[in-house]
Amino acid sequence: DTLITDCLADRTISFELPQVLDNCGASLTPVLVSGLESGSVFPPGLTEQIFEVMDSSGNVATCTFMVDIDVLGVEVEVDEPTCFGFANGSLIARPINETGNVFFNWDNGSSASTLMGLAGGTYTVTVVDDAGCSRVEEVTLTEPDLLTVEIDSFIRATGEEANASIII
Repeated sequence: DTLITDCLADRTISFELPQVLDNCGASLTPVLVSGLESGSVFPPGLTEQIFEVMDSSGNVATCTFMVDIDVLGVEVEVDEPTCFGFANGSLIARPINETGNVFFNWDNGSSASTLMGLAGGTYTVTVVDDAGCSRVEEVTLTEPDLLTVEIDSFIRATGEEANASIII
């Protein structure tokens, strides 16, 4: 397998055609039957390359290899604030397909992977790995709506008795 790790989502990948040896000394050229040509832009993920060659007797040989383009990604776990006006939400940034150490830079100045004590709002994290690849993710924490209470009626106490009530 060929593993190519790079910062870009799409990469131009060049490779040499597989070498073919024939026991009769014939010059044979493999033909791409599945995958992308050398010099093509390969998408992120796995691309299977299949080459075939046929000799003068009709014998067929196949050569297969994979091109794997890994791209730095970021997954952010969100824990929303529990009540209106509370600052008890949190965000945890987790890198995907990173190379080496990872560095975090949140828009509030934090360099930790986890932010805690957050109110509702939009937060942005930039993640950079040792290869210099970077990824920016924006996440919005949504706080619950403000609870409001409407009083339908209020009954005053009569005399000395504690019989007042509020109906919501």
